[in-house]
This record gives sequence, structure tokens and C-alpha cells, in this order.
Amino acid sequence: EQTLVELRRNECEKAADAVNLSSISFWEEMDGHLKVTERLVSDLITVIRTHNPDYVYTPFPVDYHFDHIEATRLVVHALAELDEPPAIRCYESIIPLIPNKIIDISAVVDFKRRAVKCFESQNEVSDYSRTIVEGLNRHRSYGQMAGKGYGEAVFETDYSYLLELLDLLHG
Repeated sequence: EQTLVELRRNECEKAADAVNLSSISFWEEMDGHLKVTERLVSDLITVIRTHNPDYVYTPFPVDYHFDHIEATRLVVHALAELDEPPAIRCYESIIPLIPNKIIDISAVVDFKRRAVKCFESQNEVSDYSRTIVEGLNRHRSYGQMAGKGYGEAVFETDYSYLLELLDLLHG
């Protein structure tokens, strides 16, 4: 029987292929038990320095999944160590956020659909193609996009503000 770790790894690899992602790495952390450690902070700093991104994407901290909150905390701790950290774009995961930016994803929504469908185990729990892509991303086009196409809502910020928000919400 395939373990949850193996299953999720397989789904992630399929999703990466679906969107033509050139590389993906797995850090072998136990599902549901992510903890910020010096090693993980150091590993993330190395990844950020290697790729030098303009933005780091992380779950918005108004969430009830422990790993999502810890992943965001990990990002904040890593960025705090950098001289010139990239901006952060928090994305919606389980709970919709109040965005300060809507990104038009209409041109790439088919890539998102293909990637989302690869997570079969999670789609058994909730139909993410319907609820997120056709529901939430369609809804996010309302307003500045005049209801046409698909929008991705993000909360763009810096690590210091996000750290304050994490402390306020989760101590």
C-alpha cells in the first residue's frame, strides 16, 4: 500500500509535469507535523539565494491546517535572515483571504486545472477543480477584471508584517 508521503510525492510530481516545472524538491517532513527548525530555515535560505525570486508564495496565515501555518512561519524566519528579501505573496488555501492584489491567470488557467487534477487524493475530499478554479478563481475576476476570465487573489506583503500577523493570530 502506498503511504501518504509517497502518494503526495507522486501527485506533486505529476502536477509539476503538468505545468512544465523544471525542478521540484521534497524535504521529507512528516505530514501534519511540520516545525520550523534551524535546518529548514537554512535549507530555505539556500533555495531562495539559489533562485533569487522576486516573490515567495506561502499560505495566508488565516488557516486551520497546522502545516500551512508552519510553512508560512518558516518562510518568515528564512526571509528575516536575508539582506534583501523578496516580497511575499500569500495565497488562498483552505480559507479565502482578503486580497490586496488580483492576478489575471486567464492565460494559464488550463495549466492550473491540469495541476489541480493531479492531486487525486485531495480531490476525493473536495472537488478543487470546481470549488477553487471554477468557483473561487472565477469569482476573483469580479471587479477589476469585470467578471471576465480567472483571477488569483493574493495578499502581497513583506516578512515583518507577516510575522506580526502570525504572532497576532497564532502566538
